[in-house]
Amino acid sequence: MELTPDAMERYDRQLTLAGFGDRGQELLSQASVLVIGAGGLGSPAIRYLAGAGIGRIGILDSDSVDLSNLHRQTLYTMADIGTPKAVAAAAVVAAVNPDSRAEPMVMRIDVASAPGIVAAWDVVIDASDTFDTRYVVSDACWRGGVTAIEAGIGGYFGQVMTIVPGADAACYRCIFPEPPAPDPSGRRPGVLGPVAGAIGCMQAIEAIKLVIGHGDTLAGRILFGDFATFDLSVAEVSGRQGCTLCGRPGDTAAC
Repeated sequence: MELTPDAMERYDRQLTLAGFGDRGQELLSQASVLVIGAGGLGSPAIRYLAGAGIGRIGILDSDSVDLSNLHRQTLYTMADIGTPKAVAAAAVVAAVNPDSRAEPMVMRIDVASAPGIVAAWDVVIDASDTFDTRYVVSDACWRGGVTAIEAGIGGYFGQVMTIVPGADAACYRCIFPEPPAPDPSGRRPGVLGPVAGAIGCMQAIEAIKLVIGHGDTLAGRILFGDFATFDLSVAEVSGRQGCTLCGRPGDTAAC
């Protein structure tokens, strides 16, 4: 791939990195990444995927921008209130990088639609904010053989993990067989805005590394971050646990 002078200037600071060069940039331009959820996690992920030059960026979200989003969802401004997030986010991608094509999907993903949706993408960043959606997305990715980058945030805490289907790797349900009990008060948990930004950036980093094939990813590992204390750690994940999705260790039929 011979980069144009504009591309050489645009991507100058990453072309010189190990694992990049013209070939790495070509891989990014040919890659497709779906971001499910254009909120606190999805905002930085989408912005940095566009900046890096990912060729196709899917943006799936059923909600519209409201005032309470703006403290952590950095793609949006007051002028976007009332606009579907997927549409507003796609406009940002177009403004940031004409090399990246955004494909907004104003919809909610569910059990019926998920398999067909995730199958069209190389990597899925699950930036959703409910366990119900995470189970739907991770199940569909596992069954479809699509790598999923999962994350969660709450308060001052966040976590990221990458699930590559196959072999004896654990699926999302192996690690989180049941969602946590809801808050008895019915209130949604709070979150510090920059925590969402930090974790969403990590999801973008994972996607880029997976595409160019450089560095160690979080496949088979979970990164935990307590940003109140800046205690960051990475834990190894055991193999399959015989859950209802992926079955017994070594049982490839369950995939």
